[in-house]
Amino acid sequence: MNENYLNIITKNVTDIQHSFPSGVLLVAAAKTRSPDEVKAAIHAGIKIIGYNYVQEAERMRKIIENPVQWHMIGHLQRNKVKKAVKFFDMIETIDSVELAEAVNKECVSEGKIMPVLIEINSGKESNKTGVLPENVDSLIRHISGLPKLVSLLYNFSGIKLMVFGYLRMKLIQILLRLVICRVLQGQLI
Repeated sequence: MNENYLNIITKNVTDIQHSFPSGVLLVAAAKTRSPDEVKAAIHAGIKIIGYNYVQEAERMRKIIENPVQWHMIGHLQRNKVKKAVKFFDMIETIDSVELAEAVNKECVSEGKIMPVLIEINSGKESNKTGVLPENVDSLIRHISGLPKLVSLLYNFSGIKLMVFGYLRMKLIQILLRLVICRVLQGQLI
């Protein structure tokens, strides 16, 4: 990778981070990125690397030696839970009771506490994953009860809500999704 490209990555990361208010964390989605690109982003200040696929993260984690957090940001299939719990520091896409229970069970087996985010399909799009807004409350209540099922171990630390906006969306559509999550958050506190 040439020096100019590394400078572009550094400038982009710096510009993005300076545009955020304090307390906002940037997760760099590294899907299909080369090891050099990921290393450049980390060197520029990225502290959280997100992957859509367990296998891709597994390969990259063997190459990247920097101390960063690794987040699962893609839909997690239940047959990949064991590896996901082993390789990721956070799972950002819990969208069902069944997945939450599978992650919890593997965390018990590994003796690991796993921070999770609940993925909400706030646009109610049939081709997207995520729990529907009207089912968020029951999912959170179920997740909150999981520690009781595994004695005193608390394997889910903190519950936060996540929403995606897409580049092709109008700003008002993205804001509406954020408002839905904010309202849900207020109802759940």
